[in-house]
Amino acid sequence: MSAKKKIFLTGGGGFIGRHIVSQLGASYEICTPRHNELDLTDAQAVESYLKKYPVDIAIHAANVGGTRKTPDLKDAVETNLKMFWNVARMQKRYFDRLIFLGTGAEYDKSGDIQMVTEEDFDTRVPKDSLGLYKYTVSKYIEKTPDCLNLRIFGIYGDGEDSDIRFISRAMLCAMRGEPFKLFQNAKFEYLYIDDFIRILDYFIQNPGKKKFYNVGTGTSVELIQLLKEVEQVVAKKLNYSIEKSGYASEYTCDSSRLRAEIPDLKFTDRTEAIKNLYEYYKTA
Repeated sequence: MSAKKKIFLTGGGGFIGRHIVSQLGASYEICTPRHNELDLTDAQAVESYLKKYPVDIAIHAANVGGTRKTPDLKDAVETNLKMFWNVARMQKRYFDRLIFLGTGAEYDKSGDIQMVTEEDFDTRVPKDSLGLYKYTVSKYIEKTPDCLNLRIFGIYGDGEDSDIRFISRAMLCAMRGEPFKLFQNAKFEYLYIDDFIRILDYFIQNPGKKKFYNVGTGTSVELIQLLKEVEQVVAKKLNYSIEKSGYASEYTCDSSRLRAEIPDLKFTDRTEAIKNLYEYYKTA
């Protein structure tokens, strides 16, 4: 029996990181030190850790800022880049491959991101700090062997931040009979967390034919439609209001490259995924 692959995971305490550990921890040996155990901005500390615990693959999921709670945290780009370089520079010495968890914001969220393909990258430079940081990393990955960027668009599931994540916030408002405010309708791409973990697992086992993949279902859904689907699952009317008419910027991707890479890839039915989330909140 072959030994388990060893993975160095940053950001293991975040929403995605926790699911990586819980769903893949039995298949791989995952080292995921918390911030109080390893400061990723400390180059010497990162090198010492990886020298002590060499691995096969590094998955870089850690970042600061970029949420509605911390949209443009001071020095976020500098801090994020410092953490990334401190990990990336250790490649070939202490691990063979680097998997970076990117974002659709690399295509620049200040305008429509409408069914973009990977070839659309670098037509605009992102204006927000998170998008700019991950855009910069992509420019490095373009020229570096054995690096992979999985560009995640909308993602949801149990354990996400229910204060700011759209589906969870709407669901809890419906369950509690509280009003829900939607600033403006928009077309979004949403991927269930369990589907993402299966995609990540594929790329842990396979290097991939390309360096960049849009990670999404390749379909769009309007936010108002999502509210209706939440109502149906919860079986309660959601008291929601829309502050502005029309549509906000679209945020969707073409995932043809991903589907070609993983021909048997199947996505969880969204109603089923929302039901799973509802069961989680009923018992949480």
